Amino acid sequence: SQLGLCEALSLLILRRNALAGTIPSEICNAKIIHKWDLEFNQITGPLPDCLHLLTEVTDCLFSANQLCGTIPATVSRMNALNHLSLRQNKFSGPVPVGPFGSLKILELQNNFLTGDFPPVLSRLSKLEIMSLHSNLLSGTLP
Repeated sequence: SQLGLCEALSLLILRRNALAGTIPSEICNAKIIHKWDLEFNQITGPLPDCLHLLTEVTDCLFSANQLCGTIPATVSRMNALNHLSLRQNKFSGPVPVGPFGSLKILELQNNFLTGDFPPVLSRLSKLEIMSLHSNLLSGTLP
């Protein structure tokens, strides 16, 4: 992908277009990107496993696309991440757990996430908004 050549790219806002295709792993070469906003497009496929290499990302907004597969567990290692919005996609599998150092907003609603509600989410000290409704989660509240 040509976007991977933009190593100085700090903001990528392409919301509400008719963009299709997958998110190429080469985008992880843009090491100083702070905000990714690809919401409301027709992007398909899984999230790149290399997202955790983007250590400066504060906002990762990929809602309302056709993204699928499991959410990489490594996303929880994005220490600068404040807002993760993956709502209204086709993600399956468990809710990713991990340190999520700076996470304030977690939006994973309207997917096909399964498994028990992860108790570790209740221990995220900076988390202000957590929306997991309209999934297939089970278990008890922590």
